[in-house]
Amino acid sequence: SPKPPCMNKTVLILKHVPNEDAGTLKDFLRENGTPLRTEDLYDGQALPDSLREVRAAVIMGGPMNVYEEIKFPFLSPIHRILLLRFRLDTKR
Repeated sequence: SPKPPCMNKTVLILKHVPNEDAGTLKDFLRENGTPLRTEDLYDGQALPDSLREVRAAVIMGGPMNVYEEIKFPFLSPIHRILLLRFRLDTKR
């Protein structure tokens, strides 16, 4: 049977440091045919312009704290996306 439309959407993996990876979760998703996209935010890769084709985001950890946006500027876009999503969800 064909996959539901959401199953064709990408799972976005956001990495903050090189040594934090999605590991067995990434293996599981690949084995089940889930499209994946990994962004190395620590290395200057940017978030996608649109999240329309993203069904889920896996946000990896690192040694930084959530409030250290000045020291780790790649945290700001992630915070904005999460805040926007929260606002959209609470307006339903």
